[in-house]
Amino acid sequence: MQSHVYNLTRAFARMGHEVRVVTARSQRSAPVRQSDGAISVVRIPFVRVPKTMTLQYLSASAAYLTWLVLTWRPDILHVHSFWPDLLATKHLYPMVRIVHTAHESLFLIMAEQPRYHRRLRFIVSNVDGLIGPSNELLDAARSFGVPTSRSIFLPNGVDSEKFSPSVQGFIREQYGLSTLAKIVLCPRRLVPKNGLNFLIEGIPTILRIHPDAVFVIVGEGPERATLVSQARELNIQEKVVFAGGISNDEINSYYADADLVVLPSLKEATSISALEAMSSAKPIVASNVGGLPYLIDEGVTGLLVPPADPDALASAIIELLSSPDRRSAMGAAARSRVLSELTWDHIARRTTEFYSQVLSESRNEQHAGSRAVA
Repeated sequence: MQSHVYNLTRAFARMGHEVRVVTARSQRSAPVRQSDGAISVVRIPFVRVPKTMTLQYLSASAAYLTWLVLTWRPDILHVHSFWPDLLATKHLYPMVRIVHTAHESLFLIMAEQPRYHRRLRFIVSNVDGLIGPSNELLDAARSFGVPTSRSIFLPNGVDSEKFSPSVQGFIREQYGLSTLAKIVLCPRRLVPKNGLNFLIEGIPTILRIHPDAVFVIVGEGPERATLVSQARELNIQEKVVFAGGISNDEINSYYADADLVVLPSLKEATSISALEAMSSAKPIVASNVGGLPYLIDEGVTGLLVPPADPDALASAIIELLSSPDRRSAMGAAARSRVLSELTWDHIARRTTEFYSQVLSESRNEQHAGSRAVA
């Protein structure tokens, strides 16, 4: 989400729009206010409070946001997190048009549990427009009353200059890997919904066919100890590199050295990692979930497998590791797709077109549509 907002706002600025960003000040060293030409940033103090104080903190943040809206008079208030951010903007409905992008897997997890349905319906009830970066997220939002006429699918984008086949890699040098090693890169946070345990479970099968394969997992998360232990139990620890969190300034060099990228997710929006791999001209093996089928053209830019299926995952990885020419052709096709429709400039243009649609419709028309759909 942070990457999305950063790149989208920079693309807006290139288009000549004035952008104000309101976010949490999670690092004390970060300035409260910051300006970079057409983009201004205001950081609200991030405070960990007990549950008994949540309402007070939310109320204080909402009051400050109200003051900013009254001061800036924006045309659009675009909210990128539904809890608690979207809830904190409901009172601003009379003052500004509100657009929400439903990024989060948490939204899908809550949508699967009936006890949260009333809360979710209330939170999205007043949005003027909703963007879903996967059809799964879009369908979930529409099931809680967001009309089709006020909601669209828009994928994430990618910086095609930063993530490019011309970037130099350093995985081999940094980890002392042979030039003959086949590098399988998995850029995922180490959390259950990303399915890394299924990748690790499939690695012994892959190594029987491709003993020169090395698996580089980039990301941090609460599952790290469990995954390291799993690799050790399977006696593959020397073939799995847990690289930890890598800064956004360096991650493109990891893609550059990879022979292929694997995304074994159980839930996924329009994966920014998939887009970065595609822009870097790398083939992808991914789970057939969420927004991944939109990005990956089966057999053309990568291979899709059922989620939570280590045998299918291993089979697809073996298939691509066995065919350098096919990997090269898939990577070229992926890069071409990015340049034709998935750069941040493409996504920013489509987003502003949606803003224009939201601004052109009267709220009476929107509500009439909402009642009709309900």
